[in-house]
Amino acid sequence: MSPLSLEQSAARCRQWASAELVLYESVGSWVAATGHPGAKIYFDACSQHHAWRAETWQRRLPGLGAPGASGAPGASGAPGASGAPGASGAPGASGAPGGPGAPSSALRRVLGQAEQAGTVGLLAVYTRVVLARAVVAYGAWRRECSSSSDRTVAWALDLVRADAAADWHEGEELLQGLVLTEQDALDAARALGEAERVLAGGSLLGGG
Repeated sequence: MSPLSLEQSAARCRQWASAELVLYESVGSWVAATGHPGAKIYFDACSQHHAWRAETWQRRLPGLGAPGASGAPGASGAPGASGAPGASGAPGASGAPGGPGAPSSALRRVLGQAEQAGTVGLLAVYTRVVLARAVVAYGAWRRECSSSSDRTVAWALDLVRADAAADWHEGEELLQGLVLTEQDALDAARALGEAERVLAGGSLLGGG
């Protein structure tokens, strides 16, 4: 596998910054939409993590500079106050609809469908489709990084992938505790099938 060029790496950062911003907004809206207290807390935390990830990729642009005082994601290197939208608002313009980093319509469709599926279906799609695919995609991108030119991107990928994997694990644990009846299982399976049909042959970022 050939390493990504600087231009390809920058494009990937823009795409993921935009996708994470869409997820920040969507997952944040689910806090009010669900009545389950545990799901509310989980979605609220995950929304802020998506904001941090979006900001992390935006900080790699332009030039994919080395992490420093302004480039590291918070003092501890973990999602926190620095990752949430601050005085400048939510992570910004690179994720604007129709821009060069605009997320795929497939991602928006998956999220829109999940919102109609109830708490169990919503959690199933988010953990078993969205987060699962994000973790795998971040891992594949990490393997494409050049040891000489992509060190800062690789550094960011290690942090972001670990953060997404932790959310995935927590969400899966929550989901398993909510699937208590045959109907719950059917609701989860139906929502998963709809999401997978949308993404079949493609990815969260679009394309094959």
